[in-house]
Amino acid sequence: ARGLAVWSAVLAMGTAGLLAFSVFYPPLYPTLVAVLLLWMGLLGLLWRDLERLGRSAQRPPPAWVVPVYFLCVGAVPVTAGLQLTAQHLVGSTQVTDDSMFPRLVSGDRVLFDRRALRRRAPRAGDLVVAALRGQDEVIARVVAVGGQTVHLRRGLPVVDGLPVERTPPLQVRVPRMEAEEAERVSHLLGYREGPQGRQYVVTWDTEAAPISDPEPVRLRGDEVFVVGDQRTDALAHGTYGRVRLDQVLGMPRVVWASVDSEGTARVGRGGLAVE
Repeated sequence: ARGLAVWSAVLAMGTAGLLAFSVFYPPLYPTLVAVLLLWMGLLGLLWRDLERLGRSAQRPPPAWVVPVYFLCVGAVPVTAGLQLTAQHLVGSTQVTDDSMFPRLVSGDRVLFDRRALRRRAPRAGDLVVAALRGQDEVIARVVAVGGQTVHLRRGLPVVDGLPVERTPPLQVRVPRMEAEEAERVSHLLGYREGPQGRQYVVTWDTEAAPISDPEPVRLRGDEVFVVGDQRTDALAHGTYGRVRLDQVLGMPRVVWASVDSEGTARVGRGGLAVE
């Protein structure tokens, strides 16, 4: 009975930890750490019980019983839980260019919510993780949805013949970035783009070489059009285009780690919310 109670507690604590992890809320990280410590403590109790059983039994159990028991109680549930979480709840992707600069920079590792778009289709203004061109995972902004025609003109989306609303240029804010990297925004123009209530900040590099506008695209009913918020870099690296709905993987939530080009950790960016 005691073993069953401990086993139930292990499962309950593991489930609580996975749920805390899946909501991408940084203040819950200490809770997750506490859950893992309690899990280790429970496994320690199981080990002590096994030792007592071995000493009290007239016939000691075979040597393979202890590792197999711990494999079933500890490793298998943890591995299975993390695998299910990665497949159905939480994903992780790496930013490899600056098409979302300065909100995201190359080297950011971002957790995304796989459940966010299961009950509704992506809308214009949503920030999504998508398998662009069927293979590359990118973080980009939805600017047009099924049935619409979109044309990028110097980075400005023109949807069904009407340009998306923009405010006058504004000062670009740099979230949690080193001073050396922050200098890169000095030649960026920033705008608020999108309808009232769903606006987001986009940038354009005033010193970049001229880039040809892509051809207009007519979207099918099961497609959306995405583009990075740093429009110059997005156009230069091809971080734009039509994406099928089944290739939209989820919505980014938080930067969980970040490293620069030399592999040095950017400590201050951990826990940065992605909106």
